[in-house]
Amino acid sequence: MCKIEDFIMLLFLLWCSISDLRTKKIPTVLLIIMSLTVIMIRLIFIRQEIAGMAGGALMGAIFWLISKYTNQAIGYGDSWLLGNMGIYLGGISMLEVATTAFFLTGLVSLAGIVIKQWKKNVTVPFVPFLTAAYLGVIML
Repeated sequence: MCKIEDFIMLLFLLWCSISDLRTKKIPTVLLIIMSLTVIMIRLIFIRQEIAGMAGGALMGAIFWLISKYTNQAIGYGDSWLLGNMGIYLGGISMLEVATTAFFLTGLVSLAGIVIKQWKKNVTVPFVPFLTAAYLGVIML
């Protein structure tokens, strides 16, 4: 069953998805507000162990390193968002979300290559896939 905290996270993700689709950027101000909100939710409403939060934050840090060394193949904003989601969801659930999001992104990219004959330089916004994956995980 979904909780109010899940809905708040979903609203942030939808806002980030719209921005990512329109501009291929996520506003820093939104990420800061999301970070503060996630930390407050975790400290006040969800009294989960620090290890889960740390595992989720570690995923964001790993993606930040990937962003840095791949010239932002995955953007810094995506990495920050993954870290926020990881702190909220915990390491294991975040791993499920990230795996599902990468799978969905791969399917859409494959369809774009086969059906629409996309070229190598086409980029696909990642946050909408994170949002869809998040919905799938919280609904199950």
